[in-house]
Amino acid sequence: MKKIVLLMSVMMMFTFSCKKTVDSEKKSWEYNLKKLSKLSYEYPTFKQVLMMQQKDAEKVMNEASSIGDEKAKIEKMAQANSMLRATFIRNLEQVSSLKESISKKSIRVRGLTMPYEKRMSATQAIYSGERAVRDADAKLQSTVTNTTEAEALSSLAMSGLKIAETSLNTIIKDAETKMKADEKKNKEIETAKINAEKAKTEAAKPIKCPYCGTLNIAGSTTCKSCGAPLTKK
Repeated sequence: MKKIVLLMSVMMMFTFSCKKTVDSEKKSWEYNLKKLSKLSYEYPTFKQVLMMQQKDAEKVMNEASSIGDEKAKIEKMAQANSMLRATFIRNLEQVSSLKESISKKSIRVRGLTMPYEKRMSATQAIYSGERAVRDADAKLQSTVTNTTEAEALSSLAMSGLKIAETSLNTIIKDAETKMKADEKKNKEIETAKINAEKAKTEAAKPIKCPYCGTLNIAGSTTCKSCGAPLTKK
């Protein structure tokens, strides 16, 4: 019962912390404006469309300022903020992190130990990643004049980068899976060797006669002193 009450409390706290307010929407607006400014600097060919999107969003935000009803005001502010999170804007945001991910994973793939045939595939994945980055840069250097063009170009760039990242992820996963399998196999072989050595050492020990106490050489079936049958325990 206590666990249920605790879970409900956590869920209520999460719900209230995520609840939209005028203040939270203002903070989101400020953050989104800074983000747009940064993207305009990083992608100058998209600046015109980004500024157009910002201008349209500002009109909606200005409309929100004249609304007296708090709920309606928050909804209008949220609408303005969503305009600053359009698909092409989210795409542009993710491009840098994807490029960085591809670069790090390419370095990781280069350091992996793998057979020749796998190394060929790995090299191809690295080259594909480098090509995807170049292609994305070329696409994002094209001047766009409207949101349709911006969304199309940014989506194409994102698609190529995601495919390249997925290929590298596959190479890394396959190599790590094989490495774990090899480690397990080597461990089993090592354990088998140790057990075999233990068995060999045990088999070489002299056998003590349970009747007269005489030590007999390993492998003896009867005691050399009293002739009693020997059984090694």
